Amino acid sequence: MKKVTLAKIFFMKEGVHWRRMGGLFKYIEGLLGILVVYPFFVILLSFFHYAFAFMHTAFEIVMWMFKNEKFKENMQNIHANLIKNTQ
Repeated sequence: MKKVTLAKIFFMKEGVHWRRMGGLFKYIEGLLGILVVYPFFVILLSFFHYAFAFMHTAFEIVMWMFKNEKFKENMQNIHANLIKNTQ
C-alpha cells in the first residue's frame, strides 16, 4: 500500500482544476468572450472549487483526528480515483 498524504491529494486536485480551467479557454470565442466571459467563469468556478476544497480538507482533518484508519483508507480511495480520472 503506497503512502498517500493529504497534501499530495490537494496538489493533484489543483492540477486537475487548472487543466480544466485551461481547457475551458478553447470553448470561448471572440474578444468579448476572452476578455469578459472567460475570466468571469474562471473566478466563479475557482471560488466554488476552493470553498468545497476547504470543506473537504476540514472534514479530512477531523477524520484524521478521530478515525485514523478510515482516514488512511479514504486517502487511498481518493488517490486511486484521481489516478484513474487523470489518465
